[in-house]
Amino acid sequence: MTFPRRHRTYRYWTDGDQLAPSSNAYSEAIFPNSCSEVLILYSPNPKGRVMSFAGIPATAPTPTAPTQGDKARLWSIFVHLLYLVGAFPLGLVMAYIKRPDFAGTIYEGHMTFAIRTFWICALFTLCALALRVVGMEFITLFIGSIWAVVRVVVALTRAIDAKPILNPQGWVI
Repeated sequence: MTFPRRHRTYRYWTDGDQLAPSSNAYSEAIFPNSCSEVLILYSPNPKGRVMSFAGIPATAPTPTAPTQGDKARLWSIFVHLLYLVGAFPLGLVMAYIKRPDFAGTIYEGHMTFAIRTFWICALFTLCALALRVVGMEFITLFIGSIWAVVRVVVALTRAIDAKPILNPQGWVI
């Protein structure tokens, strides 16, 4: 059954005293048991939505607060993005600060992985400085940079997909 495109929804309060125009879907979430929608045909509705019949309670999604897992996921993504844009020291500090908060979750492994990535990159830099004497610093820095970018991108995609790092203590991905 289809409805005409021109209609208006009114909210009927259970005390029976008034009809009020329905202004938004979230207002029904405030009073879920005291109101229902009434379909009035041939009245203008600028959005052209088909509304429910009388007697069917209006349902609206209730906004929920982010959980600890959502916050940990966002922090993991943030730390990996800091690494990706080159803010390694800031990412390292954030990872050290947030790792105890995420103990027991999959994101503790993400923070450990980020911390290990920083220190292994520092080791690559020291090796490049040592190899500067023989002129091989650029090769070492190039290999270390490729390794770091791949490692950070893999960690970032795993954080976005809410998957754990398989071996956060390892040198490889």
